[in-house]
Formats: sequence, C-alpha cells, structure tokens
Amino acid sequence: MILPSLNLNIISSELPALPSVDDPSVTVWRDRHGILGALSHLQNGKRWLHVINLASFKLELEQNEVTAIPAQDVPHELVEDEFQRTVWPTALQLQGWEVLHGSAVQTAKGIVAFCALSETGKSTIAYALSERGHSLFADDAVLLNFSSKDVIASTMPFQVRLRPASASYFGHATSESDTMFGRVRREGKKNYEHSSLKAVCLLEKLPDDSPETLIISRMSATEALPELLKHAIYFSSEDKERKREMVQHYLSLAMQVPIFRAGFRHGFDKLPSVLDGLEQHVICP
Repeated sequence: MILPSLNLNIISSELPALPSVDDPSVTVWRDRHGILGALSHLQNGKRWLHVINLASFKLELEQNEVTAIPAQDVPHELVEDEFQRTVWPTALQLQGWEVLHGSAVQTAKGIVAFCALSETGKSTIAYALSERGHSLFADDAVLLNFSSKDVIASTMPFQVRLRPASASYFGHATSESDTMFGRVRREGKKNYEHSSLKAVCLLEKLPDDSPETLIISRMSATEALPELLKHAIYFSSEDKERKREMVQHYLSLAMQVPIFRAGFRHGFDKLPSVLDGLEQHVICP
C-alpha cells in the first residue's frame, strides 16, 4: 500500500482572485465559530485550494505537483506545514483515499481514531493516551483504504501541534522556535505506517454544569454515517461519482468498525477520568 508522492513548489506571484462563497460549485470550509477558513473549486480545468490569509494551492495531480502562492509575508515554513496537513490529504481524497479529520493512536488491537470539531481536544486526548503507552498514529488526518477486508488506516509523517495550555500540562516548554499558528510542535511520526482501524470515537464537549465527566455510547451505522461525513476531508461535492463512492466507503466504515460518541467535560483535572473511561470502553472494551 503505497501513498502517491506529491511535490510542492512555492512561487512568488500575485494571488488569484478568490471565488464567491455563494457559488454552489465552490466548497466552503469554516471553523466552529463560522469564520471562513478555506475554499476549493475548479477554475479553467485546474483545481485550487485557497487557505485564507495563508496561501493558494494549485493541485496538478497528473504531474504529481502542487504549486503554492503564499500571501504577503507568510513564511515558507507555514506554507509547507499547511501542505502537509491539509493539501496533501485533500489530494489523496481526489485519488481514491478517504481522509478523516482527526487524531489517532496505535493500540494493542489496532488503530483508534478521534474526530471532533476544532478546539474540542482531540489532539490533547490522543497525546495524553500516548503518555499511557498508546503510541501516536496520526494528527489532523487519518487516511482510510477500503481495498481489503478490513478498513486500513494509514498515516503520513507529521508533527503534533498542541495548544500552549496543553503543552504546559504535559510539561513541555513553549519556546518561540517550537510554536507555529499558536500551537506548540512536538515530534510525531517520521514514516508512513498502516494498520487495521478498530474504532472511531466522535468527541463532544459536555456542558460545564454536567453531572457526568464522561458519557460514552456506541452508535448504530445509521446514526454514525452522517456524523462521520461531517469529519470527512474532500475537495468537492460536485463530482457526483466520487461523492457516491465516498458515501459508500463511509457507510462501510460505519457498518464494519465500532463508532462511539463520547461527551466529556473539559478541564485538565478531568482528563485522567476521561482517559480511564476511553481506555475501558473504547480502546480495550
């Protein structure tokens, strides 16, 4: 199982005009606060992915190349990081892989993936589980392959990015050289790895006044499918054949792999109890 290579070329040029967010052929990505984050679309037969205030990326997959045009004063290091975390996984989705926006750990039984809206804490939970002996497998993108009997999860080389409060909780210094996009970078994986996906856990915040610290339930395939699709990374929904294939893949995932919903209360004082529950009911049920 070999991931296609993709070369990044960063050039100095005028940024292309952004497409309208009201154009139905444009895929619009917003964060949990509704702030515009990225746009993807076809223009004159070329695929473009625009990351707002950072760079525009032209995906030329036939040549295994991506051309990036940074916004003014954006360092190349930030462009390369966005390419690794967002653009390359999106390109892989165009080439037949499915990609979950999430983190994952390697357990004794296989891969367990954690998906959530941004700022929910999936990276913190995955990193905390790695401190308990479940090695980190992915951060931000979990690649899925459906060509065999089992659903196979794959990872690309990555660095973990923790928010400063999480980094401090784990005892990591927050030096300027280790900080990018307001996150503290820690070493992740340097190689490609593949393993069977054994569970997916959809994380949600519980209200601060909730009497429970953690509530876990297993979802039916019918319940899980639309929730999984919310965390799918894809270039466009305009390609009807690729969209149909993607939905079928995620339906297979929901039917083959246990999918859990886990609501938990935030707070580092609650984290040990949350991890205990995840290990008991999701990782080693």
